[in-house]
Amino acid sequence: MQLRWLGHSTFELRADVGTVVFEPFPGLLRPGHAFDPNTVVTVSSARLDRAALAGLPESVRVLQGPGEYEVSGLAVRGVPTPLEDPDDPRLINTVYVAAAEGLNVCHLGTLRSRPSAQALQLIGRVDVLMVPAAGDDPPAEVTAAAVREIEPTIILPMGCGPGGVATPAVSSLLSELGTTAGDPVSRLVVTRSNLGEEQRVVLLSLQDAGGPAR
Repeated sequence: MQLRWLGHSTFELRADVGTVVFEPFPGLLRPGHAFDPNTVVTVSSARLDRAALAGLPESVRVLQGPGEYEVSGLAVRGVPTPLEDPDDPRLINTVYVAAAEGLNVCHLGTLRSRPSAQALQLIGRVDVLMVPAAGDDPPAEVTAAAVREIEPTIILPMGCGPGGVATPAVSSLLSELGTTAGDPVSRLVVTRSNLGEEQRVVLLSLQDAGGPAR
């Protein structure tokens, strides 16, 4: 399995059975882009700019909201969490967990608060966790609390600087977690056998959606 960071909150997961693009931004998926026939795109909330989905071919499956999905061997689970008002069920953020090749990969979307006990149960075991770290919404302590409760092996922060360097927000998250990160890499290649047991943070450098990892 291979994971790349494409900018903002967008990550691409490539597995033998297909591709998942988490949280695309406008202009990322351009007309003429060479899509894997088994591509899934996830949308965490209604706040996503609809222009981000423009030009997608009919073969691409767009997942929007909680539920259990299976697309060409890719199993994806959407788990609801509050976006703003916990008492308003219309304002939700969907956390997605994709399962492939014996690994569970989770994207927290636009998480605003610590996941509830019920949400944590639905999220389940997570091997690789993509977490918001592009500013102070949510604060680093909220993201760190979610990481501690989910207990992933690998943590991928969203929103690194040019070349994958740690921004102040990423540095704050590392401080809250009491850990450090190595030099940025262009992609994460992970398998069940090389996953390891020790929790670690991996910084990814920005990659172009249409090309191979640099």
